[in-house]
Amino acid sequence: MHTLTALNELAKNYAGGVRFAMMDGPTRVICRVTREALDRVEGDNSSQQDQIPRFEWHRHRFQFEQVASQKYDSGEQAPIVMAFDLVSNRS
Repeated sequence: MHTLTALNELAKNYAGGVRFAMMDGPTRVICRVTREALDRVEGDNSSQQDQIPRFEWHRHRFQFEQVASQKYDSGEQAPIVMAFDLVSNRS
């Protein structure tokens, strides 16, 4: 099992949400979080253009990185964190 490790690097907006990178040893892995997942974690349905503050806010980035790592471990080469991945993580 190759668990991803976080990078201390800025995430970037993309049309459907936020793109960020993690590392599998020396290999850079591009991960994404959909706008719907950002909405779910905040209980929000806003149409903000800049998704980065929503991604970074409080513990959300850590949560998204954990989900991306789990998806990568299960075989997804470019993990995309979607709203349904967060159902069991909601408070």
